[in-house]
Amino acid sequence: MLQTANRFAIVGIAFLALSLSGAVFLTADLVFGLGFALGMATAILALLSWAWFGLPLHRRVRDGNGDRR
Repeated sequence: MLQTANRFAIVGIAFLALSLSGAVFLTADLVFGLGFALGMATAILALLSWAWFGLPLHRRVRDGNGDRR
């Protein structure tokens, strides 16, 4: 049950990152234009992916806790 809840939380965070990027895209497109909006949305998605997924995975591998049970 804990593994299933963890997977649902990870998927939920991924959808949250996509929705935040979409909101940034819509707002930036309205204010600045399409090119800037695409760049900002991509940058936000990359930043959130790095902070929410990349850093924890990097730390897990670095600390040697990469083995699954």
